[in-house]
Amino acid sequence: MYGDNVKLHVVNSSSCTGKTRSVFDYARTKNLKVRALATRISQLNAHDEVIAMNKEESDRYDSRTLKTSKIGSKHLLSTIDSVSGLLSF
Repeated sequence: MYGDNVKLHVVNSSSCTGKTRSVFDYARTKNLKVRALATRISQLNAHDEVIAMNKEESDRYDSRTLKTSKIGSKHLLSTIDSVSGLLSF
């Protein structure tokens, strides 16, 4: 999670442990955005579902809007293999 340009909170999440929802709930209370890295696209889809349920926005590593996104305005989602797309925008 990021928001203050100083701290980076890292959470290791495994499938079906409930951490995804908890992390996004915590981020919402602190007005932080999540930069999620996953090994599988299905994990990113799960993150997208949680984000959509809370009427928040995200950009994925393959999104056409990523290059015009303002850092801190949306959650950022990427597979590990494509993380360079998030780091170079």
